[in-house]
Amino acid sequence: MTFLGYLLAASLMLTAPSVAAAASASPQRVEASSGGQVKIAGSSTVAPFSLALAGLLPKDILLTVDQTGTSSGLTALCSAQDSTVDIAAASRPIRNNEVRACHERGINTLTETLLGLDGIVLAQSEKSKPISLTPKDIYLALARMTPRGAGDCVMVMNRRTTWRDVRPDLPNREILVIGPPVTSGTRDMLMTLMMREGARQLPCLRSLEARSPDRLAKALMFRNDGHWLDGGENDHAIANTLLHLKYAVGVFGFSHLGETEGVVPISFDGVLPTAKTIGTGEYKATRPLYLYTTGRRLAERPAVADVLNHFFALDAIGPRGVLTGLGLVTGETVGERTVIDTQSGGRRKISWSDNMEEILSARLGREAGTPIQ
Repeated sequence: MTFLGYLLAASLMLTAPSVAAAASASPQRVEASSGGQVKIAGSSTVAPFSLALAGLLPKDILLTVDQTGTSSGLTALCSAQDSTVDIAAASRPIRNNEVRACHERGINTLTETLLGLDGIVLAQSEKSKPISLTPKDIYLALARMTPRGAGDCVMVMNRRTTWRDVRPDLPNREILVIGPPVTSGTRDMLMTLMMREGARQLPCLRSLEARSPDRLAKALMFRNDGHWLDGGENDHAIANTLLHLKYAVGVFGFSHLGETEGVVPISFDGVLPTAKTIGTGEYKATRPLYLYTTGRRLAERPAVADVLNHFFALDAIGPRGVLTGLGLVTGETVGERTVIDTQSGGRRKISWSDNMEEILSARLGREAGTPIQ
């Protein structure tokens, strides 16, 4: 194992939160508690919010949180009808192939709930010289292969080793970016919101995307020569590593920014990530966070519905809410719920007052292949 590998492993052991969080004393509520155990698995970005929610739940609900990454969480949710995962936390929307996989495993209906907004943050040690990066900088620094020249789309191995090689006015320091692994929704959105946008600023790649989107996707593969390092599914561990590597850049969710003293954000496309710039969309690397469960679980397991409801209670996402205080950015569409038919891929917005059992009965009783309107 390399020195960097040991450093990341040590950070993970020092910062990993408990995966099982029994609820502490909660405010007085009018709702009756269903009781039981509920397991959330998936995004490490959503994990701190899920862990904090435990303190707001009735004492007879035990919430267990697994930081497995978005892809793994969604896979576990649909692994079988008796899967132990009740809710999948995701830092990106579910993909069509993941919806189809759920159908193939016997899951007919999913529900998607918008938890809030998050920014993908580029950060560094406060001891480093402040820098500002653009989408084009990120692409040229992190892509495995890049065009040979400004007007030449012949792809060659990326030989840039310092930020000054990327842009002459950037510091002459080694490119070392530590970010999430392939199972992470944060990595997927980094590719979409930063890498892809940077590639589009090169005329030949913009033209390539118009002709062959698949070929552009290959041009967005991350380099594997040591300048990009997979840091695991623990965002806080990545942030903590920056304290020991002052020349490194870390990639993680906005909510983790305030957890590590001595780590500061990097301006992206001229804008710093704040709750305001993320909420207004001024910060361009902004993405939604979701909670997914199966329709059957929501209808038949009251504890699952209770946990989802508590995510949107005033003491969670109000002005002084616990999740708001942790950095969850809310907006008018927070709590928006959609039911997804896994057979047809059809979607329909539903309200919190809709009877899930009736929705399931309607879905199971109609002809196969009819989209949800």
